[in-house]
Amino acid sequence: MTEMLRANFRGYDPTLAEDVWTIRGLFQVDGSGKIEITEQGTLSIDVDWETAGETGRPLSVILDTDVLLGNYANAIKGYVDCGDSGGSTGLLSGINGEIRLPNAAGRGAYYSLEGEIVFQASSTITPWGSSAGWLYLGASGDGIADFDTDGRFMAVVGLTPAIGKLLSADMHTLKSTMVVSGVNYAKYLVMSIAENYLSHYFLVIAADDRIFKLAGLWATPDNPDGEGIVNISANITGASAGEANLQSAWLNLVSGSEITEWSHIHTDGFYDGGATLTGGHLAWAKYAAQLASDPQEHFIMDLNMVGANSGIDAIYNVNNPALALGYVAGTPGDTEVGTIPFFSTGGVVKYIYLYPSPS
Repeated sequence: MTEMLRANFRGYDPTLAEDVWTIRGLFQVDGSGKIEITEQGTLSIDVDWETAGETGRPLSVILDTDVLLGNYANAIKGYVDCGDSGGSTGLLSGINGEIRLPNAAGRGAYYSLEGEIVFQASSTITPWGSSAGWLYLGASGDGIADFDTDGRFMAVVGLTPAIGKLLSADMHTLKSTMVVSGVNYAKYLVMSIAENYLSHYFLVIAADDRIFKLAGLWATPDNPDGEGIVNISANITGASAGEANLQSAWLNLVSGSEITEWSHIHTDGFYDGGATLTGGHLAWAKYAAQLASDPQEHFIMDLNMVGANSGIDAIYNVNNPALALGYVAGTPGDTEVGTIPFFSTGGVVKYIYLYPSPS
């Protein structure tokens, strides 16, 4: 110990019948020092701040270094050693950050944990072969296999899920805030109900709401052939044991439901707000096949209507036959020039005759 300034380093309190340790001024230790508390004792630092506008921190630990240290260094560390059979009937944590808010309207920002990285003018990361971030989470030890199986990334407790809440209805998202150039943006962390893929089940969907939405500004589209702004691709590497379907969409009409207006599995379209289309080619869908071998059957669509009530009234419902289908009224006056296989049922193909003119 190189220097110690104190008004009363050791005193005796006859009421408590114990020593009272009081340190005022500078307490400086040269080398290493240790405070050891035994027999369920605690070290408590209680500070009352009573001056408005005060800033600072009751306890500050600063590690100054201007050299390359070893494989670890911490300014502060919280450690719980459970030995061979230690534990708790409740929660054990290495470090606890907690705030008791005022019994009134809050002022300022309240967060139980704060992490900040300060970059100097010439601070860089990549050239050092290093990395930086706000959180580093790790697990180690010989018994890590159990944690690998049953561990959790985090636990969130005390929230009530509902529309507009921090925890959304059905617990699919957690509300967060991103601040960019002083502007606060509400963002939401998405959580899946299934392992290894994004899966949700919604018990509550508002009448005009959506459960999935993608929107954006697309200034200069330039997709490669066969790709789109939403791209789904899967590589089949073995023999299929059943159907191999890339996408499925079902609208399940459960008992008690009622459909009183139009209902569509897909509703797609073009909207022209004043674009230049004179050199464009528009199509509602594109289907392509590049097969190296000949399959047993090959169709543009596979229609499967089950039950007498599932019969269709027509292939298309159109608001304007001429605009929607290029319809021209007339009766066949020419000799047919060919056919198109229109549908197949039970292995029997039916054809549409083609004519060289609309009449």
